[in-house]
Amino acid sequence: MSANDPHLDVINMWKNRQSVDFGYFEQVEPFAERFWNPVTTFRQWFDTLDTTELLEIACGQGRHTVLVPQGYQRIFAIDTSVDAIAIATERFKDNPKLTATLSEDGMTIPQLDSSFTAAFSYDAMVHFELMTMASYLKETGRVLKPGGKALFHHSAYDRNPTGHFTQSPHWRNYMTQDLFAHLASRAGLRIVDTVSFPWSDEIITDALTLMIKPEV
Repeated sequence: MSANDPHLDVINMWKNRQSVDFGYFEQVEPFAERFWNPVTTFRQWFDTLDTTELLEIACGQGRHTVLVPQGYQRIFAIDTSVDAIAIATERFKDNPKLTATLSEDGMTIPQLDSSFTAAFSYDAMVHFELMTMASYLKETGRVLKPGGKALFHHSAYDRNPTGHFTQSPHWRNYMTQDLFAHLASRAGLRIVDTVSFPWSDEIITDALTLMIKPEV
C-alpha cells in the first residue's frame, strides 16, 4: 500500500500480468451480462445514451465494450492497465470503429473538448479514489458534447472514509451520493437519475448515476 498516493494503489492492482488481481479480468468476463440484461437498470439507462461517439472509462480487456449494441460510429476505450489494453487492442483489431488506449495517469482523458455524445463506465469506478472520481467527472464534462450523457457505476460506500479500498466490502472505495452529486455539479454535469444498491449483500455499496451536460 502507498500511504502517499492511494490512487496509484488502485492502478497497480491491475496494471499488468504481474499485478495482484490481474486475473480478475478473466474471472468476471462471464458476469458482464449482468449489466446488459434488458431488464436491468444498467441496460435501460444505457439505452437512453446517444452512442454515436462513445467514451468508455476503465474498459479493462473489453468485457463491456464487446457488448455495446451496434449503431455506434466510434468507441474510444481507455484503461490504466498496460496488459489489459494490449489484450483489448488485439481483441478489437478487426473493428475500425473501436480504439483501446492506455490512460497514462488514470486521471485524464486524452481527447479534445466536446468529442463524445456519451460516456460510460461499469464495474471499475467503484474502486476509484474520491480525487480520481473528481478528475474523471471534470474530464467527462470537458469531453462531452452539449446534451451528451454519462452513465457511471460508482461506489456509494460511506463507512470507511480514511481506510484503504481493500479494507472495504467488495473493495469499494469511499464515496457518498451527496459527494458524487457535488463533484458532478462542479464538473458542469446535471444528474438525471441515480440509484444506490447492495452488490451482493445488505450493505449499500454501489450506485448508478445518469448525468447530462446541459446544452447551455
